Amino acid sequence: MRSLLVLGMGIALVAPVAPAVAEQAAAGPRWVATQDAFGRSDSARAVAVSGQTGDVYVLGSMERATAGRFVSLTAYNRDGSRLWARNYVTPQRETAFPVDMVVSPDDGTVFAVLSVDDPDSFLADTVLVAYDRRGRLLWERRFDFGADTNVRPVEMVLDPGRGQLLLLSDGSPFGGEDHFFLTSAFDLSGTPRWSARYGGRGEQDNRPADLALNPSTGAVYVTGSAGTGLGGAATVAYDPAGRRLWAAVEPAGRLEDVSSVAVNSRTGAIYVAGHTQNFPDRSFFATVAYDSTGARLWSRQEPDRLNELGTESVVAVDEVSGEVVVGSTPATSTSGRAVALLTRAYSASGRPLWRTTLDRPIGQFGPDIPLELAFDPVTRTTQVAVNFVDEANGDLIELVSYGLDGELLRDEWYVTGPAAFPDDLSDLALDPRTGDVYLAGTVTTDDDRDGLVLAYPPPPAT
Repeated sequence: MRSLLVLGMGIALVAPVAPAVAEQAAAGPRWVATQDAFGRSDSARAVAVSGQTGDVYVLGSMERATAGRFVSLTAYNRDGSRLWARNYVTPQRETAFPVDMVVSPDDGTVFAVLSVDDPDSFLADTVLVAYDRRGRLLWERRFDFGADTNVRPVEMVLDPGRGQLLLLSDGSPFGGEDHFFLTSAFDLSGTPRWSARYGGRGEQDNRPADLALNPSTGAVYVTGSAGTGLGGAATVAYDPAGRRLWAAVEPAGRLEDVSSVAVNSRTGAIYVAGHTQNFPDRSFFATVAYDSTGARLWSRQEPDRLNELGTESVVAVDEVSGEVVVGSTPATSTSGRAVALLTRAYSASGRPLWRTTLDRPIGQFGPDIPLELAFDPVTRTTQVAVNFVDEANGDLIELVSYGLDGELLRDEWYVTGPAAFPDDLSDLALDPRTGDVYLAGTVTTDDDRDGLVLAYPPPPAT
């Protein structure tokens, strides 16, 4: 097992992070921080918040000529002051990419997952690292999946009740297209517990998208595109020991291009959101609900006025009311005024509750509109962030907050650079104590891309 060289701030490659700037106006971020390694392409990939202290952790990607592309982890307090920063550079200066991170609600340990390109095998290794809340390295693990298998991590979730990290990865044979879901579990020291594979072996389109945990039962749910020949979607359930409970496969006409899964731990219901297209010219945003046994409860579709594929959808659940909130953004093939965001809510039985759209003068061509969505149980509000190119103002990150009945509580935007491709938003996290909202992404100035952190207060009360 090869080890990582982890550099502390005494010999850090990262330039000092710009101090957080407090907003004087009532609206806008509480503070803004940027991260720059003096390279031309830095970014913040993931953000997480400690439920103990409110400290904010940002996992980013940085680049410098002497070190190549490496990974950074930075900690801030709630007021935006930087507490510490650490870099991940392999001894061979291999290209490393940040993927995801989680924070333990028990002791504040920060767990991160990275993908490291191995120049010898032309494959990717998965790296897990853990730090305590003061930035001290606790352990690191690197996993090589063999000379004939390429594995890239997609998302990580912490199951604190059972003391394990759950990791969803996209696997494929080297040089092949038979992709499969790889779901793995590790204990909190990084030791593997189990792994389960779904798809592959002649099925070419099994692309994992998202992972959800039922903290009450420990059941794990993964979803993604299904290699059924004509497209479609698959959702697979495992028990805490990795035994498959069931697999539900939907045809392309009902659900495909899956991007999100959520679970209501009180009822055990699972919700999957994606997109589908009924050829030749009808396209829909789709949501499917299952019970805890994998039986379909209901399915709902909303017309996509742009009739595009490659869209993004995110689903979240209010466990108190059972309300299911779904946000969707289209891929844009033409510039002009369009729906930048469609948000709607359903009851637990699938009855439509409310629906709202965010129309904007889109000034981009082609790429998807990045989307992040979360339901905040503290303020009982839905927080949605989108990133698009505005014809007049340039590249924007827009934060929108909705109440339980779909009423608009907040709509604020932040300019991240001149008009370009909308790729400046990467993650959203909530403070589980206060409802503060944190966004991670990228800001562009003079052809230089830097990591960006935006901190917002909870939305105003209705």
